[in-house]
Amino acid sequence: NRTMILGMPDDQLTVAFPVRRMAGIDQYSSFLSKCGSLRALIIRTAWGYNKLTELPLAVSNLKHLRHINLSRSTIVELPNSICDLWNLQILNLNGCRELRCLPKGMRFLRNLRHLCLQGCESLTHMPSGIEKLTCLRTLSMVVLGGNRGFQLSELRDLNMLRGELSIRHLERVE
Repeated sequence: NRTMILGMPDDQLTVAFPVRRMAGIDQYSSFLSKCGSLRALIIRTAWGYNKLTELPLAVSNLKHLRHINLSRSTIVELPNSICDLWNLQILNLNGCRELRCLPKGMRFLRNLRHLCLQGCESLTHMPSGIEKLTCLRTLSMVVLGGNRGFQLSELRDLNMLRGELSIRHLERVE
């Protein structure tokens, strides 16, 4: 059973496949390995089915990927290999309440325009190097890291930021 949704902005075509029968991360990886020119990946798990707590490593092979939407998923950690997706422009993690940290190599996502982190309540730290993401227009939250990790001064070069920015752990500023 396949669903095609036409009439999306910029004449995009979205094809949705029900994947609720996939049992485990290996089947997700196998499926994704056949999607080499995929531009957008939106992962949703139906209520009552297996929850996705990790991103399949096969995602890092999707070199044309521009948009990853994991919003409201139960993902706990993103693999550092996601930082090999140089074309990635949107990383939507809104509502990922179990997400604890972002990959250390985030600074390599130079084309990233939107890093959506609203509702990431378990996010305890962010990697340093975010200032290298000079294309960022959306950064909804930062978590300060004290002597290590993200520093408040890293916001200095992010001149294209728009909208609201929530700053957590201000008590870590020295």
